[in-house]
Amino acid sequence: MRRKYRRTVTLLRKLHRENPQDPFATYFLANSYCAYKRYQHAIVWGEKSLVLLRAMDKAPVHYLSVYSTLITSAMQLRRYAEVKRYCNEVLQLYPRYLDAHYYLTCLAFMSKQFADAVKHGDDYFATRAYMLADPANCSTIMHYTLNLVCWIEYYYGFSVLMQDRAEDGVEYLARCIRTKNVKAGLIVEMVHNLLAVSRHDLARKIVEDVLQAHAGKVEVLVLLARELLDDGLLFWLEKPASRWSEEKITDEASPFLTGCAHVLCGRDEQAREILAKVSV
Repeated sequence: MRRKYRRTVTLLRKLHRENPQDPFATYFLANSYCAYKRYQHAIVWGEKSLVLLRAMDKAPVHYLSVYSTLITSAMQLRRYAEVKRYCNEVLQLYPRYLDAHYYLTCLAFMSKQFADAVKHGDDYFATRAYMLADPANCSTIMHYTLNLVCWIEYYYGFSVLMQDRAEDGVEYLARCIRTKNVKAGLIVEMVHNLLAVSRHDLARKIVEDVLQAHAGKVEVLVLLARELLDDGLLFWLEKPASRWSEEKITDEASPFLTGCAHVLCGRDEQAREILAKVSV
């Protein structure tokens, strides 16, 4: 992969030297650097693409995807002011740019501007629904956050909750945790933040619902246990975890994590058998 990356970058740089006014090379250089986590370089070449595109009488619409590269790279570098600038700039050009709505929601949530998070979340949901209504509505622009709706449901639900709209907040948080491929890290962050704002009642309900919806997922159970242990709330897992049958533990987790999961499910004998095989 490293050889492929170096070869691609070398060829694109050569192409740019031969035709410096063509945005093709700068666009794909920005994408290549971003894909291989060279975020500073990605921003440099993404900005060069914008200079060339702005100089054209009519730039091809698919080149707008360079904004996703710029937004992602600035986000990874924690240059949040630049993220916001790129998002607002591309929305002036193309109001249905889904990734911009996604990251504006994320930024508002991170800065605890919950009213703004709800506003941008509404824009994300409306834009996503428009796209899903007809594939032709997606145009030729790449929308990388189309399947990250569970994160927006989390940001949105929590933000609504913080505006004293508990019923609406719970609805969106419930949608989030029911997503089939929701990441364990998102669930743990949700529980952590609910505990941080003293919503223990809702945090416990989320834990119970998660363990029912994702029965057998070892990573979810173990990470929740780690989070709850520090707050002395490990007992929250006892009843919902005990409902997991041995056959339901389906994750291809390490023997250590699988053993820990059996402990949390109250099956010490199975846990000892598995953990005995773990090299110390």
